Amino acid sequence: MPIVTQFILEKEHANNPLIIGIKDVQGSGKTTLAASMVSLLSQHGLEAVDVLKMLQSLSNYVAIPRCNKTHDDRLHEFKWCKASAVDVVIIEDWCLGALT
Repeated sequence: MPIVTQFILEKEHANNPLIIGIKDVQGSGKTTLAASMVSLLSQHGLEAVDVLKMLQSLSNYVAIPRCNKTHDDRLHEFKWCKASAVDVVIIEDWCLGALT
């Protein structure tokens, strides 16, 4: 997947986690694409996470907002995902970038 190669090259020059956003309509394959990207990035030694997967961490975590599609708004903070020590964060949602 050529785009993954580009992300690998970009991460080599970045000190912070690389943030990747995937936005498209429901049923378009965002989740499948995100899972494929996590797998490919992991094969290249990068710790990648899809924030729509429930992440568990005991310490030193970053809270990542989750969307409530019914209300077109964020869920309460206690329902947000938790991530720690990652190289790449993949955010995929149909309302990515929506203003609340």
